[in-house]
Amino acid sequence: MKTKILLLLLIIMSISVFANQKIYTVKGIPEFDKSTAAWALQKFKYPNAEVVFMDRTNMPKNAVSFDFPGALIERTGNQTAFETVIRHLKLKDEALNKMIPILRDIEINKWGEKRTLEAPGLIVIHNGFVFSGKNEQEVMEADWIVIEALYNYFKKTGK
Repeated sequence: MKTKILLLLLIIMSISVFANQKIYTVKGIPEFDKSTAAWALQKFKYPNAEVVFMDRTNMPKNAVSFDFPGALIERTGNQTAFETVIRHLKLKDEALNKMIPILRDIEINKWGEKRTLEAPGLIVIHNGFVFSGKNEQEVMEADWIVIEALYNYFKKTGK
């Protein structure tokens, strides 16, 4: 009986710990790459976490943070935020690997001619969310629907 009660207490405690998890990033212009990185963090590591946008100077210490200088998950070299998260989490998934060149085309190759078929359409959809007057959180959540669809396409078709 004591073992069952102890096990139940451990489950309740772990649920409350993960329910309060937050992922932090800096405020600014909503970017598709940042939305995709946050999507990956939530989908593959912190499923119940809330993404919080705040000023870099007010960032809590030891926070799960990404995509700004000094963040726990910080870009290096010429990587996208999405690539950085995928590498940080050590994810091995062909569908994610197929998304990397698209995100590089959007984020790193901002002004050049697009090399992937998907990038121009994703930019238009994302900018439509931004231009609709949505705040950062709303843009990110709208992006997540598109990102999840893209991931599912690559996952199911292998293309």
